[in-house]
Amino acid sequence: GLSSIPLSYLISFIFSKGNTGFSVIIAMSVIIGTAMSTILAIVYYSVDIPSRPIVEGFMWFFRIFPSYSAASGSINLFTLAFRNAYCDGISEEDLAYNCKEEYLEAYSALYKCCKDFCGQYCLNQTTIMQWDKIGCGRDLFFLFIDFILYTAILLLLQSSLFQRIWRQVRNEFSRLAKRSIIGPTTPSVISEDNDVISEEHRVHNMQGIRDNGEEALIIKDLSKIFKNFFAVERLSVGIHQEECFGLLGVNGAGKTTTFRMLTGDCHPSNGNAFTVLSSLMSNTKRFQSLIGYCPQFDALIDRLTGRETLTLFGRLRGLNGFALQDKVSKLIRMTDLTDHADKQSRFYSGGSKRKLSVGLALIGSPPLILLDEPTAGVDPVSRRKIWNILAQASNHSKAAGILTTHSMEESEALCSRLAIMVNGRFRCLGSIQQLKSKFGQGYTLIIKLQKEASDNTQSIDLIKSLIVNKLPGAELKDDHQGMLQYHIINPSLRLSQLFKIMEEMKAQFDLEDYLISDTSLEQIFLTFAR
Repeated sequence: GLSSIPLSYLISFIFSKGNTGFSVIIAMSVIIGTAMSTILAIVYYSVDIPSRPIVEGFMWFFRIFPSYSAASGSINLFTLAFRNAYCDGISEEDLAYNCKEEYLEAYSALYKCCKDFCGQYCLNQTTIMQWDKIGCGRDLFFLFIDFILYTAILLLLQSSLFQRIWRQVRNEFSRLAKRSIIGPTTPSVISEDNDVISEEHRVHNMQGIRDNGEEALIIKDLSKIFKNFFAVERLSVGIHQEECFGLLGVNGAGKTTTFRMLTGDCHPSNGNAFTVLSSLMSNTKRFQSLIGYCPQFDALIDRLTGRETLTLFGRLRGLNGFALQDKVSKLIRMTDLTDHADKQSRFYSGGSKRKLSVGLALIGSPPLILLDEPTAGVDPVSRRKIWNILAQASNHSKAAGILTTHSMEESEALCSRLAIMVNGRFRCLGSIQQLKSKFGQGYTLIIKLQKEASDNTQSIDLIKSLIVNKLPGAELKDDHQGMLQYHIINPSLRLSQLFKIMEEMKAQFDLEDYLISDTSLEQIFLTFAR
C-alpha cells in the first residue's frame, strides 16, 4: 500500500543497481511479510501462556515493516470473516435438528449458533477494526504510522540542509579514515602550463559569479578522491557565456568523473562549482535544474517513443501545454528524428539514440549543457548530423557547453576553447590556435622503415644519429614498429631543405616512406597523453 512506497524509495538509496534493489524489496516482502507473520502466529499458539508476551513483543516490532502489517492483517481478516460467517454456513434444517435440548451440550460446536439456548455464549459479530490480537485495528494503525514515518524520513533525507550536513560528515569521516588507514593522499607532481596556472589564479580572484556576467560556470578546486588516488585534482576553470569548452583526455583521465560531480551523481571530495543562480554544494537541486546532460551511454526508456521521451523530460523541465508541444516538435526536426519520432526507442539505431540523448539535453533550453562523448560509437554521417544539431542549438539557445570527446576533428569543429586532461589535472588550456602555436611550432616528421629493417637496431640508431646531426633540435616523440616520429622546431629550417635531407636519407637507408606535416591537434594531444 501507500506505506510501502516511501520505504521502497528509502531502500533504493542503498543500491546502485535497480535490479538488485527490486530483488531485495521482493525478498523482504516475502520473508518479513508472509513467512514471519505465519511463523509468529504459529509460535504464539504453540508456546505456553507465560511466554506469549515475548512473542507479542516480536509482533509489535515487525509491524514497523508494512509487509508484515499487511500480511498479519490479512490473516486476521480471513480469521474474522470465517468466524463471523460460521453460523451463516449452517442450514436452518441442521440448526432445527441440532438445537434441541436433548441433543444440545454446552461444549458443542453448534451451541453458539442456537440462539434460543446459548444466551451470553451466542456468537457475536466482531468488527475488523477491533484492537485486540484477532482484530485488524493494530495492523491498520501501524500501516498509517509507517506511511507517516517513512515519508517524513524521506523528505528529511531529500532536504538540501540534510544533504549538506551529511556530505560534510561523510567527507570528514572519509578524510580521517584515509589518514588513519592508508596515510595522507599525495597530489600528483606535474609540470603545469602557464595558461592553466593563469586560469586558476583568475578563478580564485573572482569575487563571485554574479559580479562577473561573462561566466556561465565557474569550477573552483574541484577534486574527487577514491581511496588514496586523485581521480580529479583541484580543477579550476571558468566557462564563458555561449562558449563550447572542450575537455580532451584518454580513458581514465577524469573527464566522466568531473561530469558525474557536476551533475550530482557523485559528491566532490573538495571544491565547488557555481552558476549565476546557485552553487553545486549549497543547492544541488537548483544547480541540477540549470544543466542539460547527455551521458556517455544512452539512458533511454525503451518502451517510450522519441516524442514521448522528449515530452516526459519537457514536463520535468516545467514545460506544458502548447509551449511543450512546440519545443518537442522543434527538437524532433532539429535532431532529424521526424521519421522515427513515434517509434519506441528500443528500435532506434545507435545514431538515432545518440540524437535523442542530445535532444534530451537540450529540452527546456538549460543555460549549461554537458555532453559526454555525444558522438561515441556512431558512423561519420550521423556524427556530422549531431555536430549540426549542436551548432544549431548553440545559435538558438545561446547556452554554454562542456564537451568531452576523443575526436580531435570534433573538438576543432565545435570548441572555441579546450583543455587536455591527464591524471585528473589540466596539462594545457586555451583556444585551438593558441595550443597549436604554443605546442605545435615547427613540423612533424614521420619516418617509416622497411619491414626488414624495423628490427635492425643498428640501422635505427644510425638514422637517429643522422637526424640529430642534420636537424638540430629535432625531438623524438615516438619509436615503435619501425616508425620514428620527430617534432622539429627550427625556425631557420626551410621546408625545401627538410625535403632535400629526407630524400637523401630515403635513398641512403632505403626508407619505405616519410611524412612531413604541420603539427596537428591530435599530435599535441598524444604528446601530453604519453
